[in-house]
Amino acid sequence: VLRKIATNNTLPAFFGKTKEIEKRQAINGKHHFLSHNSKKPKYSSHNIVMIITRHVACVLLFFLSCGIYSRNDCVAFAFSSPIKRTHPSPLRHAWALHYAPSSPSDSDNSSSPNNDSNDTTANNNNSNNKNAFNTECAIDDEDCNALSQMNFSTSFENNTDEECDYNDEDCKALQHVSLLASLRAREVEIESQKVKLLAEQTRYNWFHASCIKSVGVTLSDWVRKVAIDAYPIAVCGSRKGSVFVSDLEQGSVLSHALEAHDPNQEVVKGGVRVFSIFYKGEMLDHGPMAVAIQGNLIVSSGREGGVKFWKMGDMADRTKEDGSQELEALGNIPGLNKVLVTSLKFDQKGQLWVGCSDGTIRVYSFNNNDDDYTPTRLFTGYFQDSILDMYLCDEIGIGVCATLDGFAALFSLEDGEFIQSCGLFDRGVAARSVLVTNDGVVVDTANDSTTTTNMESRWSVVCGGMNGAIHRLRLNVDQSTGKVDYNNPFHVHEDTPTQINPSHEGPVVSLVSPTNGLFISGSSSGNFRVWDCSYGDVSNVESSSSSESSEEEEESDSLPNSLYDLTGENSCLISACTDGSRLISVGCLAPTLIVHDFTAD
Repeated sequence: VLRKIATNNTLPAFFGKTKEIEKRQAINGKHHFLSHNSKKPKYSSHNIVMIITRHVACVLLFFLSCGIYSRNDCVAFAFSSPIKRTHPSPLRHAWALHYAPSSPSDSDNSSSPNNDSNDTTANNNNSNNKNAFNTECAIDDEDCNALSQMNFSTSFENNTDEECDYNDEDCKALQHVSLLASLRAREVEIESQKVKLLAEQTRYNWFHASCIKSVGVTLSDWVRKVAIDAYPIAVCGSRKGSVFVSDLEQGSVLSHALEAHDPNQEVVKGGVRVFSIFYKGEMLDHGPMAVAIQGNLIVSSGREGGVKFWKMGDMADRTKEDGSQELEALGNIPGLNKVLVTSLKFDQKGQLWVGCSDGTIRVYSFNNNDDDYTPTRLFTGYFQDSILDMYLCDEIGIGVCATLDGFAALFSLEDGEFIQSCGLFDRGVAARSVLVTNDGVVVDTANDSTTTTNMESRWSVVCGGMNGAIHRLRLNVDQSTGKVDYNNPFHVHEDTPTQINPSHEGPVVSLVSPTNGLFISGSSSGNFRVWDCSYGDVSNVESSSSSESSEEEEESDSLPNSLYDLTGENSCLISACTDGSRLISVGCLAPTLIVHDFTAD
């Protein structure tokens, strides 16, 4: 209003009839606009009255504005520079909120002696207002004012602590703890999803022959046996009787015991036939019969009989030029010095199971409280003939061994007691390798609009012979207890087909299962064969104890079929193992460990 009075020669409508004044001035020719050729008009008494009236109006408006706002700021407001408004702005409303009194009592308090303190308090309160105006920003700079209203130090807290009072620090702390716990839980969930996706990708790669082949490590001698506990650490035995512990990712030797088994020793009495089966009659070969590793404990057996065990020390104590260190010898396991040991396996309890050529299985525990790993013999199981291979299945509490007379024999992991055996090969054909597989049935259960997928276990024994043939025996496992029926462990009849085709050209020296529903057989001829042994999708078969359901399950229980071969890997395969994601193998004429990695995309 003041700016309008100062720049025009008319009065506002509320000070007089503006239209009548303008009409009268137009008739008398008394307009006060100058041009380049006009003369300065003479002021009449009427004009003087108008000028005085305008000045009086200015003074009255000034004091009126000060009385209304009750602020010292009104002086700055009255004499501020003209505000340019080219378009409507929400800051006009912000300006009014900043200078308008927050309550009717503000104007009453303006005349009190504490007016300055009241103004300070009001400004502090306004600074917490979301619509407060920042005097350091230009009036029409909306971005500056918007940014100035943000409190970056507490914006995160204000967004997450909406249910807490502003000064309630305990509430905020509890909410922050809950937030951190939620974030950690989400991180664990993401990691579990990554593990699940990796497992699914790996399983797909196993079934579709998608892998990357590489050399894990190269040694100074031909490799004979290999075993793995946790990838990438592997233990292997060489042709000269040495034992090496290697890192298959780094391609380096971590520890070793050179000529751990004396190459000048003769084969222990009673083990010549078994040794010739292992190494094709090459009696000059001094390679270990078996090796195993669990944590820092390494065990191996040689042609001289017995089992030696070592402890792998701290990796910081590397003493050799190649960066490796000597294995710390802990001695021999007592009671086995005159027995040819053909198989060494650790169970999930850390107990060592020893398969021997005299037809016995002996179980030892190690007291590692003082890191001396003192072995203690627990019990012994007895079988009909020499044991050539052994497999432990902790999930269903049984073990199985392949014997020289061509049988697959089951025993209990609780006490080593013999359960039952089944003859699979012709007379004179030895059972060379053995395995227990989980054939993992996929069951899709539909419930209204949702479908859930469950894995039901179907367990089988797979046994490979010296003639290249492979047999599969289904096991009777109680789904409620997860244990084998000791009275009738094999789910086969006299006319049940057990041999799967095609057979290998040479002895089946290795059987491994990296995942449910799949196993791999390795032949001494140098090739691997991957088999699909999954029980199949029985989503259309309802779970029932009726004879009809049993017949349908038996019909769907077909023998494993061959998926593909991995050929040309080794000129003569001797040993292989897996960690579920990779296949590690060794050949009789190579100083290398070959790794097939199935984890790649």
